[in-house]
Amino acid sequence: MTVRASIEVEERVCTGGPFPVAVVIETTVARIIRGVVLLLRGFSTLRASSEKDLHVHKAFGSWTVLLAETERLAPGEHRFEGSIPLPDDAPPSSTGVVEVYYELDARVKLEFPWMFEATATRRLVVARPAQRERRPPRPRTVSSVAKRSDALFVELSLDDTSFAPGELINGSFSLGNIGDKRVDAAIVSLVPLCPDVAGGGGNVSVFKSLAGVREGSTVHFSIPVPPTAALSFASRTLGVEQAIVLHVEGSSAQCRIPVAIDTFEPRSGELLPALPAGGARWRSTWGDEGARAGLALEDRELGLHGTLAGAVAVTVRPRGNGVRARLAWETLGIGLSILPRGLLPAGVSFGKVDPAFGQRFIARGHSPAQVLAALGPDLRAALLAFEEAKLDDTGAEIASSASARDPESLRRFLAALAALAAAVVAAERRIPPPAWVAPAVAEAWRAFAAVTAGRLCAGRMAVTGALVGGDLLDVETRCDTLGRAAVTRLTLSVDTLSIGPPAHRISRLPRSSDADLRRSVGDRDPAPQVEIRPHAVVLDLAGTTADPAALFGPTAEMAILARRLRGAVSHGPYR
Repeated sequence: MTVRASIEVEERVCTGGPFPVAVVIETTVARIIRGVVLLLRGFSTLRASSEKDLHVHKAFGSWTVLLAETERLAPGEHRFEGSIPLPDDAPPSSTGVVEVYYELDARVKLEFPWMFEATATRRLVVARPAQRERRPPRPRTVSSVAKRSDALFVELSLDDTSFAPGELINGSFSLGNIGDKRVDAAIVSLVPLCPDVAGGGGNVSVFKSLAGVREGSTVHFSIPVPPTAALSFASRTLGVEQAIVLHVEGSSAQCRIPVAIDTFEPRSGELLPALPAGGARWRSTWGDEGARAGLALEDRELGLHGTLAGAVAVTVRPRGNGVRARLAWETLGIGLSILPRGLLPAGVSFGKVDPAFGQRFIARGHSPAQVLAALGPDLRAALLAFEEAKLDDTGAEIASSASARDPESLRRFLAALAALAAAVVAAERRIPPPAWVAPAVAEAWRAFAAVTAGRLCAGRMAVTGALVGGDLLDVETRCDTLGRAAVTRLTLSVDTLSIGPPAHRISRLPRSSDADLRRSVGDRDPAPQVEIRPHAVVLDLAGTTADPAALFGPTAEMAILARRLRGAVSHGPYR
């Protein structure tokens, strides 16, 4: 007295709809059954990095259908048919690191409970219908770097991020901040991952030697997607993710780009967009972001240079994985020094004005009033925007750990740099005159600047770019290291655009060529310092000057010397 069950199903079975299935029961005697149940279950297994280490099979889905209830069977063969629906997002069968498979179980309940049930089991191959919609090629680049500024910078690029089984995944990677580090090899892997199962090794990997690889050079690779690879898509039953992972031996930096693997139609001769990588991409990024900020890309090195806020010369370069910048401007003349705070407090106190600034920086200068005026809210906020900052009368050094090779990070750094430059220019304009300058003296300098169309720099008592008799003149008060006024310097520019540098004419001037100039200031300084340069005539007078307008006489003598350097002795507004 035997009962035998078997399962009949027409493969291949596709997700997204019901598929027909039948259970065939063969019995040698008449028999009463209490039901025929068909159970479909899906299982997944994720293989760890070691091939010997397998995770326990995990059921991710179960579907049941009742094909028959209580029924009397005559001897012979009996067929019970039905259908089982498979959701559209059910994962198809796959082999490899992620294995997905389905099992059909048929159970025939017999009349007497003490008799064994008749059962049958068979594996079922489940496929996913071809996906007609495939998004256009979408290149992608990611980067990764360890926290240390001297750590290796790793960048990974893919030509596309959606693939069909059997296609090639093409990409490239590059390294930055190599320095004297030893980099021997890199491994690029297609790594599947089930979010609810930890671990997992690479499904397919390629080894790339890095011998002789230079900073920013591009290393290309291709990884074949196995025809039986697990597809990657979101699923209520079992989500499978796939990613290309780059690991450089000896470095903790790792790059990962998620990819979609599905039953897409093959791309028919479609050209993938060219994606710059490595040094070419970095230069492109710096060129674009520099142009946005008004800075020019340097010819050979990865760097930017130019002028911000109309008065601040700037150079920007990578520093390890971060960015650094040097800024330079005309001296403020107030002995300003802003440094990171040390153990011993000193300098001008900002404890009540700006505690955050006071905790990070020490500010010093000749006059506390001038320092406080210069360090307004704008300049303090601009300095706090950087992780490292030093600033003095003539420039600043700035640094940030923001990635030197990431467009958004570089854009933010350059925007903060522009804000700092604007704040420095605004600070110079609001610095008051030194304490030793009387109100009447300050007014005389202001009037001289207005008459000559010059620019008054009150903080250092100077007028630059004054137009006197057709010549450009700078008048400035120069102080010693303690901020005490020592010298008044006049600098008359020599226009050499039309005749070229007149350096050879300096040696031909008579030794007494500056005698008239010295006599014109003899009542004020019996031993003035006169210097004739290729592009300027410079006069240093001891002490301060109450009114620059009183210096028109010496300025006329300086103009005569300038005309001699230009080779036009007989022409000029004075003689």
